Amino acid sequence: MDNVFFYKAPEASVIADNDGKILMANEKIKEIFGEIIEEKNYLYNVNFLNSNSENIFDPSIIKSYFEFEFENREITYKKPEGFILYFLLSQKKIDIDENKYLFLSFKNVTDFVSYKKIFEELYDSLTTKTIELDTVIIEKEKAYKLLKQKDDEMLRQLNLAREVQKGIFPEINETINNFSLYSRLKAASIVSGDFFSVWKTEDRYIDFIIADVTGHGVPSALITMMLKMSLQTRIAEYKTPEDILEAVKNDMHGILSNATIFVTLIFARIDTNNGNISILDCGHTPPIILKNNGEVKVVDINGMMLGVIDELDMGNVDTNIEKGDMIIFITDGIIEAQNQEGEFYEKYFYEKLKKIYKESPETIVDETIFDLYKFVNKEEFSDDATIVCVKRI
Repeated sequence: MDNVFFYKAPEASVIADNDGKILMANEKIKEIFGEIIEEKNYLYNVNFLNSNSENIFDPSIIKSYFEFEFENREITYKKPEGFILYFLLSQKKIDIDENKYLFLSFKNVTDFVSYKKIFEELYDSLTTKTIELDTVIIEKEKAYKLLKQKDDEMLRQLNLAREVQKGIFPEINETINNFSLYSRLKAASIVSGDFFSVWKTEDRYIDFIIADVTGHGVPSALITMMLKMSLQTRIAEYKTPEDILEAVKNDMHGILSNATIFVTLIFARIDTNNGNISILDCGHTPPIILKNNGEVKVVDINGMMLGVIDELDMGNVDTNIEKGDMIIFITDGIIEAQNQEGEFYEKYFYEKLKKIYKESPETIVDETIFDLYKFVNKEEFSDDATIVCVKRI
């Protein structure tokens, strides 16, 4: 075994004998549990619980619980201050110096479980309120007052969901390694089915995901939350965009297929040293490159959206932007917006970009949204609209 790799591994891990006595514990698990996880201590003292609230390292059950290798069993640990941590435990048997040991890895999914519970409760609450509303309509004069109360309550909860969503998906206005980024998201209803996320990988790369869940409103918004939770978990485990997307697809496919909901998505990795951009596409609206001379180029890429088939069928392309160039990521709510005559905004959008190519990302994004409102001539869009502009400066 590579001891250095074990001690520095990103996932909390421990090696123990068949009685739960710790032989080795890596830095990650010590960071979570402190001095209680030390060599020669017993895991029984940590009090990991199974679904029956039994300590899995109790001498009465440890032999049967770890008799066979397994992956991703749900366990919990209650911290002294009362906060509950959730883990997926995997176990395999290894030989060290001709002795049998248990190799245990603890995948911390506390944030995923917490977010899931919050939005399940919100969705259940909204569903209950909707059923109640359908019932009270039968009563005429009383129905109006009750309906108004329920509407206000539902609106309050939807506004709460919107604020939660804004907190989880903040708009971008920052500069990273000589790349300026700016974004805007305009929801068709109170909550949105669009999603984007930006993070730095190593010191060299900017990773970016933009996604669009079919439809809009509460069901689509809930899917974006689950997509965000899956992404947060997987970027901590995997390094390459391909591996991250494969893991996210595995997390989301059952949810999407059961709900008959689909997700289009683009994953882009920007090399800030040279402007090279690797793009993976799952059926999403192609990005646009706006050159420093005003030329508009639509990236030619296409893949299959998530939720349609079991396999991950990605399109991929490599491109580059020079200093002064921009790459613009959008959802289809931008180019498929229609005016009163039934025209789509797409060609008007490209013409607009040619006129304002010298402007900053912030100006380009804000003027696009302003121009889109004038084009549709309505106070609300019929679909969620998101635009993210990235400029190499």
